[in-house]
Amino acid sequence: MVNQVFQDSDGVIWIATEDGLSRFDGADFVTFRKDNSDSIALINNYIELIYEVGEQKFIIGTLSGLQLYD
Repeated sequence: MVNQVFQDSDGVIWIATEDGLSRFDGADFVTFRKDNSDSIALINNYIELIYEVGEQKFIIGTLSGLQLYD
C-alpha cells in the first residue's frame, strides 16, 4: 500500500509504503527498511509520510514516530 509519493528538490521520487521507504532516481529503485542490527536504519517499516526540511534532509513519519533522514 502506498501512503505518499513525494518528489524532492533534486527530482528524486520517494514512495512511502507499509513495507518501507522506496527511492527512485530515474534509473534505480532502492528500498529502505527497518534493520535491528543497524542503529541508523528506519525505526518502522510502515512509512506514513516524508517531508523535505532542507537540502538532503527529510522528516519521515512512521507508526513508531518521526525520524530525521540525512
